[in-house]
Amino acid sequence: MKILLINPITRLNNYVSNLPLGIAYVAASLRQEGHDVRIFDLDAHKYGKEDVRKTLEKCDYDVLGMTGIITSFQQQRWIIDEAKRVNPATPVILGGVGVSSIPELFFQQTKVDVVVCGEGDIAIREVLARLSDKKGLADVPGIHYRQGGGVVKNPPRSVVRDPDTLPFPAWDLLPIEKYLCRPSPAWHKKNMTFLTARGCPYQCTFCQPTGGHLYRYRSIDNVIAEMKKAMGLYHYGHALLSDECWPIRRDRCFEFCEKVKPLNIEWSCTGRANLMDEPLVEAMADSGCVMVGMGYESASHIILKNIKKSQTAEHERKAIRLLQKYGIVPSTSYIAGLPGETPATLRETVDFIEDLDVPIFDFFFATPYPGTALYDYAVTRGKITDPLPLVESYEEMASNLLVNVTDMSDEELIRIKREAEVELREVYRRRHPLYFHLERLKGFYERLLARWRSGSLPKVFLHRLGRFLRKWGIADSDRLLRSGEYSWLSDKRV
Repeated sequence: MKILLINPITRLNNYVSNLPLGIAYVAASLRQEGHDVRIFDLDAHKYGKEDVRKTLEKCDYDVLGMTGIITSFQQQRWIIDEAKRVNPATPVILGGVGVSSIPELFFQQTKVDVVVCGEGDIAIREVLARLSDKKGLADVPGIHYRQGGGVVKNPPRSVVRDPDTLPFPAWDLLPIEKYLCRPSPAWHKKNMTFLTARGCPYQCTFCQPTGGHLYRYRSIDNVIAEMKKAMGLYHYGHALLSDECWPIRRDRCFEFCEKVKPLNIEWSCTGRANLMDEPLVEAMADSGCVMVGMGYESASHIILKNIKKSQTAEHERKAIRLLQKYGIVPSTSYIAGLPGETPATLRETVDFIEDLDVPIFDFFFATPYPGTALYDYAVTRGKITDPLPLVESYEEMASNLLVNVTDMSDEELIRIKREAEVELREVYRRRHPLYFHLERLKGFYERLLARWRSGSLPKVFLHRLGRFLRKWGIADSDRLLRSGEYSWLSDKRV
């Protein structure tokens, strides 16, 4: 069958998101079954509505599949409407963590035919086999589908227990150069993304792991084989390990650090404060790790306990100091407005950040997403009565206050968050005035990078400028330059 897979826009900004491994794994799984697969990547190209219309009208396909997180809801709804306008009888299948978390809303608000809940690698094969043979879908676990004017909910599907059995992602179906050139902690080096494990066993109330809570991991030999294959094809210099939480299995971490060395690359990963210790951090640094991204959320014991974070402020402090000691950039994020938040608890977090002397200037607003304990908490407290207006607002990506789950008024929460951000910025400005000049230089660097990509700038000039900026960043302090919320190539103005 001819399958058109669509990757909607994740964030409406100028940057390309991480390599969409979910849809690339599904595409690889379908090709393994002999299907003719094409990926239409809106996120990489930032295509507009007219581009989508033309593609749907001109492309020859038997089934339309689409992924996406919950922030893509409005795009998905519009794309499905257009697809049904062009080809009313062509089946539309949705998958991904967004639709899996609240499938009933998608059936109410769109003309989707089938929803795959959870991992789609195997489920999509079975759905297409039944559609091809014109058989019913009753025996396909893990899906919801329309039938006779209603929606049938099949029993859940077991997750893929052994990820080594899956084919490597179909990188060639994506505009790979756009992803290779996205900003990374490795500056001008090409950036490749890999997934070494699925799931996260932690129970943070605000988070819904894309792979569920059952942790399943690939063998390190399988991971290294994929990295070597990608190296032969794309010659990248930086690898992002996009696991939900990379250091869960210490034995795997040390094995990876040993076996990745011959590739002679830099790499970054996700982490967790309570899992970072000196032997592990030393091994990571020795094997080329340059950045670890960690969600700290708060430094208040009350808040950390309320959200079941399973870590303390002392864990957080120790992890940052260890990473700094070995020259690894700690990229941390914080949330304002979690259950139990007060001016005093936010003050604890601000004091903690200032004491660490790291360039953190912004908080996310606590946002309840379907499928999380925080969402259920907001529903039980009457904060959410109709999910549709909330889901339609998710495109803002926690930058605005959508649901207040504290006992403060909206006005007070917005005010103390803004005041905290202003204070953090001003304190860091006084301590490190050079930092903000370097931020401007990085913006200039990014504009040059755009010119190089268009072919109007010699590559050697770009590389020399990158080395110059990095030299100054390291010379001032190991905290002067930072990735994460503030990209190495950020064009953010202060």
